[in-house]
Amino acid sequence: SATFKTFKEGPFLTKTVGELMWGYDSKLVDFLNQYLPGMLPSSGKFGLFAEFNNSNTGLFTINTGKDDIRKVHRVDSWNGLTQLSYWRTPQCNMINGTAGQMWPPFMTKESTLPFYSPDACRSLELVYQRTGEMLGIPLYRFVAPRTMFANGSQYEPNQGFCPCRQSGLLNVSSCRHNSPVFISHPHFFNADPVLQDYVLGLNPTEEEHGLFIDIHPLTGVPLNVSIRLQLNLYIKSV
Repeated sequence: SATFKTFKEGPFLTKTVGELMWGYDSKLVDFLNQYLPGMLPSSGKFGLFAEFNNSNTGLFTINTGKDDIRKVHRVDSWNGLTQLSYWRTPQCNMINGTAGQMWPPFMTKESTLPFYSPDACRSLELVYQRTGEMLGIPLYRFVAPRTMFANGSQYEPNQGFCPCRQSGLLNVSSCRHNSPVFISHPHFFNADPVLQDYVLGLNPTEEEHGLFIDIHPLTGVPLNVSIRLQLNLYIKSV
């Protein structure tokens, strides 16, 4: 069309993975943002995660724990919201736990680590795995359960995060401008083994690809954190 010719662009573009993920300059995008503001999800470079480089995960309103120490660090609202609208069930749209930086003190082995992750567009919860020690300080290790990214057919409470594909993939297209983006553990750890057949060189292990947080149980302060997530794009032939 005349518009594409004017800006020397076409309906199909060849871009690097980095440009698609983190953005690239486009005169057409600049034109649309200038004359049709709000039409596109990005106001600068155009990319699936272009806005992530601002390192702004939103405004959290946090409970001080003044009236109940068990509620300290708990999220009251995120960007003014007390619940989400991305998902299909009220349970999946709940904003639970903390902002993922600290937790209430006096933890036990029956405690869990709930937190809201803006990157995953949902609340997550880690479970106790084992005790440990760092520089003489006792700690509890909490890990992601196998059900965290399980699909709805394997773990019914996750039905609200569907439409789903293989177990181990979280479809976040509903909060990523309908882009075909899926979150998983690296190398598809704890996912359907069939996914490993799609990519050469995968060898998922808990040591290298598992997600965990080591917490000082008395204070709720993290001592060691390994948040490992993998971004996946669903691509098909056209």
